[in-house]
Amino acid sequence: MLTVHLARGLSEKEVEFVSIQDKITTGTAAGKAMFGILSVLVEFERNTIRERTITVLKTAHARGRKGGRPNCRPSLRSLMLTRIYPIMYFVTKISKRSI
Repeated sequence: MLTVHLARGLSEKEVEFVSIQDKITTGTAAGKAMFGILSVLVEFERNTIRERTITVLKTAHARGRKGGRPNCRPSLRSLMLTRIYPIMYFVTKISKRSI
């Protein structure tokens, strides 16, 4: 809970957190309570998304499916390397000269 640690660090240095958009301030008791509630809800949502993602990935893996980006065709890869590498090499050479 980065937000809670950040808020604690600021309060230890006697700095108030003020959210202009949400109109929340940690300078009041109600503001501190609202900030704490929102922090807990954000952490809950993050953990729920993480758990669902892990479940879906495990299910897909059990079905034999793999995620990720598809591999590039070897012919396309070699074409890209022959056209892009000389340009990258030239740019690298120029940048080393200018330093």
